[in-house]
Amino acid sequence: YQMVFRGSTVLSGEPINLSSEPQIAFLETLTTGSSLSFSLCNNYNDIVSRSSHSAVALSVYDDIKDEVTKFINSAKPLQESLGSAKLVYYTKTGELTKSVFDNGITVYVNFGKKAVETDLGTVDAKNFIFG
Repeated sequence: YQMVFRGSTVLSGEPINLSSEPQIAFLETLTTGSSLSFSLCNNYNDIVSRSSHSAVALSVYDDIKDEVTKFINSAKPLQESLGSAKLVYYTKTGELTKSVFDNGITVYVNFGKKAVETDLGTVDAKNFIFG
């Protein structure tokens, strides 16, 4: 299959707040170096009364702004370090992923239930480390 992109394309993971496992969606986004994604709305009374989609209720910014802020602040140092770097190497061993980017940044993501030792240090369960 042939695919053509024109210009710059921003890639992001699934909307974290709509995921059944938000922490996993967050980590999956980080392991690829993608942008965080959230589905948000503000004035929702008319939408909710006309909608059969439960996702709308999970998108109300005032209700989830602390969670959104937590995810953004957690990812910010990594995303600033990556900038526009490209993913050049990716591997998964058990529940641990290793991503290497063309600017030299390495990211380990632990999807498991126990801490794991890496050459960058300990990666706590359901967490990440980079350097």
